[in-house]
Amino acid sequence: MALRSVLPRALDEPLPPDVLADLAARAGRRLARFDPDPVAPPGGRWHVRLRVTDHYDVWLIGWGVDSRVELHDHGDSAGAISVVRATLTEHTPRPGGGFRSHAITTGALHPFAAGAPHDVANEGPDTAMSVHVYSPPLTSMTYYDANATPVRTETIDLPGLVEDR
Repeated sequence: MALRSVLPRALDEPLPPDVLADLAARAGRRLARFDPDPVAPPGGRWHVRLRVTDHYDVWLIGWGVDSRVELHDHGDSAGAISVVRATLTEHTPRPGGGFRSHAITTGALHPFAAGAPHDVANEGPDTAMSVHVYSPPLTSMTYYDANATPVRTETIDLPGLVEDR
């Protein structure tokens, strides 16, 4: 679906999941052509915002072995993940307790709804890299405890490279 076919639209209205997946896929394919070999320390991650528009933003994230981002959502932003290298695992809370796990392999696309909590991890033996597209552009993330109860919300304002250790 062409981006122009879903515009104009309200700035706070997420783009459709198929458009977000297409944007993530295109960015992922462009990056994969360079045969990336990301560097990230074990247990660490880095992320950089590659593009921001009125309707979406694009992030590149490097994942060290055994790294993860705790259970969180993306506020009012829907999104899509394209894995460029290695495999990431998404864990989503099940109603009634426990978690469902889903592997996102190299080249795979994974859309998600606004406000949907998940935990993403690199549980494999290799450093991973992924592209994330959010619409509207990411402005906050809410973090949850193991019972999927919100514990804090953080504002996102990261124009450049950031390392999490």
